[in-house]
Amino acid sequence: MAAPFGMLIGALLPREMEGTLLLLTVVTVQMLIDPAGSGAKLTPFWSTREIATWAVDHTDQGYLSRGVLHGLAVTVLLVVGVAAVVSVRLRRRRHLRHLPVG
Repeated sequence: MAAPFGMLIGALLPREMEGTLLLLTVVTVQMLIDPAGSGAKLTPFWSTREIATWAVDHTDQGYLSRGVLHGLAVTVLLVVGVAAVVSVRLRRRRHLRHLPVG
């Protein structure tokens, strides 16, 4: 899910430094939020915590299934977000518009 998240940041913020700062901000906020709280589930990398807990602590399969399901859902949302941003940006470019025929 890191790749679609990076693609979305790159599509929204064309300057590399701004994108890097946004990524660092998101990761910092995720580290500050209580991982057991309900707000943590809204962060994009919450699934990595669940999968890592399952892998390191050898807990029940619930951690793995929640992590994978969250990761898939976030990845799908991010890919749809990237497609929407790119679509809007392409429609704004005049040289890519169709010329009338005839």
